Amino acid sequence: MIAALRNYVTRGKILGDGHINSKNQLIIDQSKLEYTQWNQEETRRLGLSSNKATISTTQRRRLNKKTNQYTHHTSYRFYCSALFKEFKQKFYVLKAPSDPTYGRGSDHRKCYPDELASWLTSSYALAIFYMDDGGVQQQSASFSPGEVSIEEVLFLKDILQTNFGLEFTSSHGLLLRRSSRAQFLNLVAPTVMQVSCMHYKLDFGI
Repeated sequence: MIAALRNYVTRGKILGDGHINSKNQLIIDQSKLEYTQWNQEETRRLGLSSNKATISTTQRRRLNKKTNQYTHHTSYRFYCSALFKEFKQKFYVLKAPSDPTYGRGSDHRKCYPDELASWLTSSYALAIFYMDDGGVQQQSASFSPGEVSIEEVLFLKDILQTNFGLEFTSSHGLLLRRSSRAQFLNLVAPTVMQVSCMHYKLDFGI
């Protein structure tokens, strides 16, 4: 059971805000301290990080392209064990010239590997992915896939329907159809409710 959960939390976190560095460590980097602490407790419970993996504070400066002004952000991060070489090979690809961020930042971007259809089967991983990259839009749940291609977005859409019975519409991201809201809440709420700062992601105004 624990071995299976390791895979679920790893894949859910890699899909979202987790990043694998050159030492094959999973870096968990969040803007909310409470959510970072929850992730730390979960990875320790699953044997993915040790008690030595302490949380550090990082200050960042980001350029708002609309206002051309810089804003300052605080994030909290810690490092998991060096166990993620296999996943790095699967979840990262070299950027193509057609990618929106080609030539900027890292030479690689996240992708959705073919194996995701058989990997993303746990409501636990889905909830972690939602807390990382999801939010409330038009009184429903949405996902912002980031740098992945439109083909990969459609691939994820099919996985969510096949594995969880959830129907989404696709545009720049994925928006949950209102007919699937109850099913979605049943799947993710037990995990999301463990983190009070994430409760707002369950409020669809219904």
